[in-house]
Amino acid sequence: MEVESSICLSDLVPALRWSRPQQVAEVLGDPRLPASWWSSLALSKALGTAGLDWICERLARLVATRWDHLPLADLLPALMVHHVDPALPGWPEATRTAVAGLGGWQRLRRLSPGDLTTPSATPEVVMGSVFREILGRIPAQREATRAHPEVTRPLQRGTAPGVSSRSTGSFPAQPETVPPQTGMFAAQVGPFAAQSENTPQRQAGQPQASQPEGLPPRQGDGVPQRQTGS
Repeated sequence: MEVESSICLSDLVPALRWSRPQQVAEVLGDPRLPASWWSSLALSKALGTAGLDWICERLARLVATRWDHLPLADLLPALMVHHVDPALPGWPEATRTAVAGLGGWQRLRRLSPGDLTTPSATPEVVMGSVFREILGRIPAQREATRAHPEVTRPLQRGTAPGVSSRSTGSFPAQPETVPPQTGMFAAQVGPFAAQSENTPQRQAGQPQASQPEGLPPRQGDGVPQRQTGS
């Protein structure tokens, strides 16, 4: 489990502690970072927000304008315990040439920024590379992107939660048909109820039941009805 580092920039560059905050803010102030971030914000978060190049360039500018008389070992004490390849791999060519002309890495640590003037690079450029060598060992911590909140749709009237009602075109989807019932009682379909299975039906060609003699014939048995008003 990785433990978040709480080291601030002022822990590595002690001159930030006893310098005037207003003078430091003129160079290191940035809208992306809180006020006096160099002494209150973890350096890993500052690197993740502003970037390594931006912080090193601003520090080099502050050193060249305010602290050019201080030895590099006092400006950045980590130089005394940091081991680096004397060939300085990964450094810009102009900076490597400047360091070689000054006597190499071992002698560079005993100089002050005012002593770093060379034909190939300015003191500010050399100090920028020195800060990158040290601060680049600290991993940058970027803030996680906030997840978008889930959009919920309002529940329509007449629908139950979890049941979606779809409509196609201008006509809503019709409800599913109820399967017919089985057993003794069949479901009624259409405007008329189904006849019972037990009700006998008259087959074609079968004679009708005989009428008792002396009674008038029933209507509907083939006898024409008398029309009224004729």
